[in-house]
Amino acid sequence: MDKLTSKTLHRALFYWAQLQPQQPFLLAEPALNYGQTVNYVCNLAQTLGQVERVAIWMDKSNHFAVAILACLTAGASYVPIDSKQPLTRLKLIVDDANVDTIIVDDAHYQMLLPLLSHLPELKVVVITDTAAQLGFDWCSAINTELNYEHKDRQNNELAAILFTSGSTGKPKGVQLTVDNLQHFVNWSAKNLALSSQDRFLNLASFNFDLSTFDLFVSLAVGASLYVASDDAAKQPLQLVSVLNGQQITVMYTVPSLLNLMNRIGLWQQAEPVKLRHVIFAGEAMPKPCLQALAKVLPNTDLHNFYGPTETNVCLAYQVTSSDLITDQPVPIGLPIGDTVAWLIDEDGMLIESNEGAIGELIIQGRCVTPGYCDQAQVKPSHAQHIHATGDIARFSAGQYYYHGRRDRMVKIAGFRVELGEIEACLQRHPAIAEVAVNYCVQTARLIATYVTQEARAKLGAIELKSYCSDFLPVYMIPNKFNSVSELPKNANGKVDYPTLAKVND
Repeated sequence: MDKLTSKTLHRALFYWAQLQPQQPFLLAEPALNYGQTVNYVCNLAQTLGQVERVAIWMDKSNHFAVAILACLTAGASYVPIDSKQPLTRLKLIVDDANVDTIIVDDAHYQMLLPLLSHLPELKVVVITDTAAQLGFDWCSAINTELNYEHKDRQNNELAAILFTSGSTGKPKGVQLTVDNLQHFVNWSAKNLALSSQDRFLNLASFNFDLSTFDLFVSLAVGASLYVASDDAAKQPLQLVSVLNGQQITVMYTVPSLLNLMNRIGLWQQAEPVKLRHVIFAGEAMPKPCLQALAKVLPNTDLHNFYGPTETNVCLAYQVTSSDLITDQPVPIGLPIGDTVAWLIDEDGMLIESNEGAIGELIIQGRCVTPGYCDQAQVKPSHAQHIHATGDIARFSAGQYYYHGRRDRMVKIAGFRVELGEIEACLQRHPAIAEVAVNYCVQTARLIATYVTQEARAKLGAIELKSYCSDFLPVYMIPNKFNSVSELPKNANGKVDYPTLAKVND
């Protein structure tokens, strides 16, 4: 295993293509074996040329996965952008990440055209199945061997920039090095005893850090990967046919999807499944969901992975039978690899890890990323591979338990959402004077409460949702809009969010 996982990230593709060129790698259409994938990757890398930062904006498919590997092979960092991101947000990401090249499909190229006049230096590569003038013909590429000298990457080199919601109203670009990713890949492959016989299901968007497990761990062990479409999570019936038809053995997703599959009885329809591991992360796992999951998947190991994007996965826990007979929340576990964790109090002082200790969780180790594209947001501690998560945790019975956020960041369907970014978006609406957004956990709804510039002005929910859609991804658009004469304020003149939450609940 050590020999296999020593092949860093994209290098593993070339290693396995030599040993097993006919082994299926990408299972969805167009299905590609390891040999075809190497051809595709090398030809695309050559087309990219001398690049440093490459954005990828296209529908989620095998082509997206190949584009990531081509970027790394060409010696560049990849910047994955969700296919449904509005053009205004795309522009912010391209600027913040200093992107010099963008890979798109035909549909997204048409969407990109209005922006190109504002980005005259941006190189565009269009993935197409025809030999168009601007296009890269992938159909020819998969059958064209190319002796491309792929770049070796140093541990401290930047591999990816993943953009998350930012409290200032701008998306925040988290930089991940080769070593950040490889630390997680090596630990996962060894800890879960994965092999080339495994078949992974990728459900997460490639701009979501869960996807780094699916792509790079499957590649590290020479396994097969099914890349599901953008809408797969909204069409759970299709997941049944994928789980069965592709004989998936490893699935990594958010608890909300697993809970949906429980509620509508999809696991029973998918029997018998071949799943060896189901991993969940991105948000708290409700105990009833976990118990129901264990009941329908008695022969599957269940794992809780924890970590903000700034650390990728840093703690992990494998569910035991004793966890299923209590009402206690499932632990987020213990540090992985060389990671170290500790708790601090409100004054930043170390809290001894005694039974029941509660404080902010601090992480140190190779998993900690070097910070953000915007250097003004990078903290001195990042240079020491230390990250303050902002999460409150409790240490009990030798494990860490999650207890919520210190700030106003929430998790929605596994995506990190800064409520301040939604407020900043609505604050730009010409008819809105003040706005506050809160998240109701009980109903899983985002609620925007606003004051209009003119006292009698009325704004419809449809109008406001349409406005938000130009700047925000779908999961950040409020579900409900409340118009009030004034927002509740505390003694300091700031919005009184606890009072607002009570009113909206």
